Amino acid sequence: MINQFSAQSPNVGMVLVKSLKLFLLGVALISIVFAVFIFLLVVGRFYVTASIFQQYPTFQDFVMAVLAYTQGSLVTAFGEELVFRGIILFFLLWCIFHVEFGYLNRENELKKALAALWCSILFALAHLVAVPSATEFLFTLTGGLLFAEAFYVSKNLFFPIGIHFGWNLLFGVFVTGNSHYLDGVGISSAILIPSTGILQCIVISLAAYGLYRVERSQNAKIDSVL
Repeated sequence: MINQFSAQSPNVGMVLVKSLKLFLLGVALISIVFAVFIFLLVVGRFYVTASIFQQYPTFQDFVMAVLAYTQGSLVTAFGEELVFRGIILFFLLWCIFHVEFGYLNRENELKKALAALWCSILFALAHLVAVPSATEFLFTLTGGLLFAEAFYVSKNLFFPIGIHFGWNLLFGVFVTGNSHYLDGVGISSAILIPSTGILQCIVISLAAYGLYRVERSQNAKIDSVL
């Protein structure tokens, strides 16, 4: 009886390993997206790469900044994903729109899109309290759509958590925490420059669309890379 129960019970170790792989995959994916974002900023002369060495003159300063932003980024990513994708999106999917996963029909896809959109709108509105601007709303809206699509494609919260954590960490170290990144312009004014916000929206939207195409493809399953 015990052996039969053990055989039918989920392997906790395997679940944890898969969740960790999804988390790291999310960090790796968003690191590529962030690199594209910084490249576009440099090309558009919105970012001065030499400013990194001004902000962090020694390797120890850089490491301390990474450690400081890692803690805050982890707490934020876990907390916000648990609330918005783990609770609110779940509630919208199953209790409001009654989505049935596994069925690729137009009605079901529309319901999933509406659930993701409403969840992302709430996510964006929550961030307006800290930064009340149109660019912040658009960026967090597209970010919310990316996190929702990451949840759809993986069926696991750790994938969007990894993406969320990676972006917050990188943006914190190289933009928010780098007051010199725009030729000495303070971050309080530089972060609100519309061009920067527009570029964020573009690269995040493209990443979300990429995940959407992965989800839509019946042959491209995320489990194949785990």
